Order: sequence, then structure tokens, then C-alpha cells
Amino acid sequence: MHAPPPADTPADGFGPTRAATCVAAIVAMLALDGVNSTLLVVNRGAVAGSFAAIPDEIAWLNIAYLTAKIMAFALSPRLLQRFGPWRCLLAASWGLALATAALGLTMGALGPAMACRVAQGALGGLLLVTGQSLVFALQPARRQPLLQALLALPIVVLPTTIAPALHGWSTDAHAWQLLFLLSGAIGMLGSGALAIVGGHDRPDRSTRLPGAGVCVLLALATTGFVYVLQKGARYDWFDDPGFVRACVWTLLAFAGLVLASTRAKTSLFATAVFRDARFSFGFCATFAAGFILFGSASAISLFAANVLQLAPVHVGQVTLSSSIMVALGLLSAGLVIQYTRARVELPIPLGIVLFMTSMWLLSHATPDSGRSELAVATWCRGLGMGALFMSLTMLTLGHVEQGLKAHGVALFNLGRQVGGLAGSAFVLTWLEWRVPAQTTVLSQYLVAGRPAVEAVRSALAGALVANGVDASQGPVAALAVLARALGTQAAARAFDELFLGLGAFFFVAIPVLVTIRVVLERTQRARTQPV
Repeated sequence: MHAPPPADTPADGFGPTRAATCVAAIVAMLALDGVNSTLLVVNRGAVAGSFAAIPDEIAWLNIAYLTAKIMAFALSPRLLQRFGPWRCLLAASWGLALATAALGLTMGALGPAMACRVAQGALGGLLLVTGQSLVFALQPARRQPLLQALLALPIVVLPTTIAPALHGWSTDAHAWQLLFLLSGAIGMLGSGALAIVGGHDRPDRSTRLPGAGVCVLLALATTGFVYVLQKGARYDWFDDPGFVRACVWTLLAFAGLVLASTRAKTSLFATAVFRDARFSFGFCATFAAGFILFGSASAISLFAANVLQLAPVHVGQVTLSSSIMVALGLLSAGLVIQYTRARVELPIPLGIVLFMTSMWLLSHATPDSGRSELAVATWCRGLGMGALFMSLTMLTLGHVEQGLKAHGVALFNLGRQVGGLAGSAFVLTWLEWRVPAQTTVLSQYLVAGRPAVEAVRSALAGALVANGVDASQGPVAALAVLARALGTQAAARAFDELFLGLGAFFFVAIPVLVTIRVVLERTQRARTQPV
């Protein structure tokens, strides 16, 4: 990818209208990837039922998607240099639109659906790296904060707030496949717009691509890594011998990948990008940001589904209410950075405080909480996440040299994705451990024979008999109702602890990140000082 001219005019002769159309088309295509990334968030049961698959089988739809996406992040920079960004963008756009529509046409066939998910992940990762890199290249630096805020709408807002609501609507009102068919049609329009306004490439045919050995090791290591994080809670981590073997093979694959990369003539990423202390710090910080973003999104969705017992469409609406606040946080931070002399780090403390406040508010939720009671908490979270990610994006990528921009974008999104996987794994593991513990604690207060317990059971039995339950089955049905209520209360208490834990995450992350930044800045100063 060639560097843009120093003037304020976009590269490749792009005028304002053409550049704006290109950015809008890239945003539309990234929205398509956002829809694909949220399959199984609120409609896991419906998807599994359509394929007649057990939970372990259906989970591979996500594992395949995430594995392919992470691999695409690693391979995209070299592909852009070798074939040119516009060729890669058009190929990724058309392919992603077709793969998305094809998933909607896989009627009960799990194998073709798995192939579609692999294509969606790989092409979505390539599209994200290429599209964001081109926006940096096509527009001058002074316009980047607002442009990056617009790109963050489909990258951050849509997967965590809007897409779950769309999946819930599609599943409850029609079928989950309908959303993918509609998204594929929209993707065709976006791809056509990119084909019309696209620019010309100057590919570097001398760029060497990673060898077959490196790619095979990357595939093995990435698959194992995603599998471990996605299924760790399912197998109680290291209590299952088969899971332990998977961890060992994953570590061996990573070791082989590192060894092969050091000996290969072409590494996956240009190490020169880490010479900038700001990028290195932002790369570390994006793991923490991805952890809390996807971890909290997963926790809120699970709370709405398992504690509040909401249908998929209503689970999506819980997160949808905060979408405007996330967009407001992104655009407000972009305006502040673009039109004032404020440092790009300024919105970060505000975002952290708002996120911690939202988690504290959510920790007071109960099984009787309604969507309106969760609104303030989700609004605070949305506004905080928008401000945090906007500032972090410009801090990390704003000063990367144009020739290294694709490597920086790929690493930045890789860190966010890996952090998100870790956050989701943390949430599932916490619930697997704490729900049984809370059930044990609460069950001590429901001992048969206690006057209060017997009074409640008798009242429940009478109410059930009055509503048509056979008199002989009344006491048994009352016990079943009490057991269900006990499980709901135990889950609610576990979620309360989880939200507090996510809010307290920054008490650990902030000192670590500050230390990393100080060390990186001192190292950079020592490297630049004359001998």
C-alpha cells in the first residue's frame, strides 16, 4: 500500500463525494461482519434445533468463525502488500456477502454451515483490516477521529448492542436464517458501491507471503486457542483429560509457530510497528478493552436470558437500548479529539468511570428487575465504552506510519478479539463455579420442616391446586416451584458478583497498564538518545 500525498487531498485522486461513498460502503460491509459475529448470542437454541445438533456440535459454528477471523488478522497485512488493498477489499466484500447469504440457505446441513462460517470469519477479518487501513490512507489525519468513530459503529456498537436485537427479532418473528439472507442482499449493494468507486492498486509483487508450514502451524495454534477459551468452562478447564491434551497440543503448535516464524524469511507482522511506544501501549491496552467490552456484553445477555427469563427478541432489546449511548460516546470523543487541542487520552478516564458505574448498578439487579431498571446501567456502559474505544483507537493507530498501517490495524483488532475471547471465557467460568456455590448457600435456608418453609410450600400447593393441579400432586409441584426459584436466586447472586468483578477489573488493569506505559516510554527515549 502506497503512502498518500502530504496535501489535504485524499489519495488516488479521490474527491470528497467519492471518498464519502467509499467510507459509507466500508461501514455497511463492516456491519455485515458485525451481524455474522453475533450468531448464537441470543438464538443458540433455535440454531441448534434447526440443525438437530447438540450444544457441543453447534459451538463449532463459533469456533470455526473466530479461528478463521484471527488467522485473517495475522495474514491480511502481507496479502494487502502483495495483491493491493483494493483487490483485497473487493474480494472480501463480494465473498462475505455471498457467504452470509449462503448461511441463510443451509437448511439443516451443519457441514455447509460450518464452511460458510469459516468463509465469514476469514473474509470478515480481511475486510476489517483492509477497510480501516484504506480509510486512514484515503483521508487526511485531521479528519481521522470522526471517521474512525464512524468505523467503530459497526465494529463496536453493532455486535454488542444492535445485532443481538436483530437476531432476536429474526428468530422470534420469522427464522434465524432470514437475517442472513437480508444481510447478504445488503452486502451485495455495498460491494457494488465499492466496485464503482474503488481505486487502483500498486501491488508489490516482491512481497513474500508466509510459507505453507507457518500457515499450517498458525491454523493449528489458532484453532486450539479458540477451542480452549470457548470450551474451557464446559470441561471445567483442566479436570478433563481430553481438554488437557488439547491445551498441550495448542502450546506445542504455538511454540512451533514462533520457531518457524523466526526462521522464515517473512514474518507475519512487521516488528517495526512496535518501535512506537504509543502503539505498543495501545496494543496492550486493547486486550483489556476487549476483555471488558465482550465480557460485559456476554454477561448482560446471559443475565437477561437466564435470570430475567426473557425471550430472544427481548434479550436483544436489553442491549439495544444502549446503542444510542455507545454511538454518542464514540462521536462525542471523536469530536473532542478532532476539534480541540485535547490529548487523545482524555476520554479514557471518563470511559472507565462510566463503565465501573454501570457494573455497580447492574450488581443490584434481581430476578424481578425489568428492562427499564437496567436501562440506566446499560446507558452508562454504552457511553463509557464508546469514549474508551474511540480514544484507544486514535492513541494506538493515529501515529503509525502509513506503510505500517495495515500491520497496526491487524494487531489492534487481533488484541481486541483475543481480549474479547478471554472476557467471554471469564464470564462463563465464573458462572460455572459460582452458581452451584450460591445454590449450596441458599439451600441451607430451605430445610424441610422449618415453619416458614412449610408455610410457603403449603401456600404454593394450595395455589397450584386452585389453578388445576391435581390435589395429590400439589405438594410435589410446590417443591418444584421452590427449586426453580432457588436456582433463579442463586444465578442472580452469581451475576451480581460477576458484575462487581468486571467493574473491579480496572483496579488491577490500570496499575499494570500505567507500568507498561512508563517502561515503554523510557525504553523509547533510551533508544532515540544519541550514543
